[in-house]
Amino acid sequence: MSTVTDLPDLRASYDRVADAYVDLAAGDLGPHPWLRAALAAVAEDVRDLGPVLDVGCGPGLVTAHLAGLGVEVSGVDLSPGMVAHARRLHPHLRFEVGSATELDPAPASLGGVLAWWSLFHL
Repeated sequence: MSTVTDLPDLRASYDRVADAYVDLAAGDLGPHPWLRAALAAVAEDVRDLGPVLDVGCGPGLVTAHLAGLGVEVSGVDLSPGMVAHARRLHPHLRFEVGSATELDPAPASLGGVLAWWSLFHL
């Protein structure tokens, strides 16, 4: 399990692999029907509740998929390299660099939070 003191190492490791990760993971979710189905269920549940935050969004693949399903969504990731790719690949969406351990949304400001591939780091 990661601790706050591990964050610089975690950030550096994701920055190091960001380009290769994007080459492997960028694109659509076509090869992953289970993921598409799960995200469709999430979208159905949160679509009308307000903005959704994708925590640990990486290059924004899941964020963009949710947006395509009609969800008002933005992404945050610890890695500046991943966020740079997300902004380049999905310029119509908002992505910020930040840590899941330091998020401080206003009460009732989010309809949902998704941490698809990042929860295991917390």
